[in-house]
Amino acid sequence: MAMHQTHLRHVSGLCLRNDSVVSETWYPLALRVGGRTLFLLWSSDDGALNRVLADAGWVVSFSDEVSAREYARAENLPLAPKQELHLHDLDRAVRWLEADAEPDCRVLLAIWNLAGDVARSVDEPFEDRGEVLDDVYNKLFFGNNLPSMTTPGDQYIPEWTEEELGSLRARTEMAVHLIRDRVVAPGGRPGPA
Repeated sequence: MAMHQTHLRHVSGLCLRNDSVVSETWYPLALRVGGRTLFLLWSSDDGALNRVLADAGWVVSFSDEVSAREYARAENLPLAPKQELHLHDLDRAVRWLEADAEPDCRVLLAIWNLAGDVARSVDEPFEDRGEVLDDVYNKLFFGNNLPSMTTPGDQYIPEWTEEELGSLRARTEMAVHLIRDRVVAPGGRPGPA
């Protein structure tokens, strides 16, 4: 199957995708990695293309939310209003990989989604589709028990097959390595953050 290449350019706070104008909003994103919290800039546009700020194949990070917001303003990136940040905890995903425990759906779904956004942003492959992977993703998604998706008083607790757990572990390992390898430490030095 041929892959469709998406080309992005920024013009005055708008994003041009394949010469079509789409509006985008940038959000600071907190990432726990290696015992410290870094901040990325994450964007979702009206075409549902999620990505993180990257430069020359590396994801740019900041030491704090204020620095991330100042950078976005200086670059005329449309910022979302300040809101509570939800931590994307790579360290907890690593601890899950090292333990024999039930999957934490919130942590693992956040890392899975972030890895897809990182891959898209730095033009790296991240295969996250397939019959078993789709089932695993759906279990993680519904296992988050989002209020908009869950009847009050109900809770979905996924039941995992060995095949699904194996796929989840493999996907999480790939996500961890991709994020560790592509996030640049604050200060702009390429290499693992």
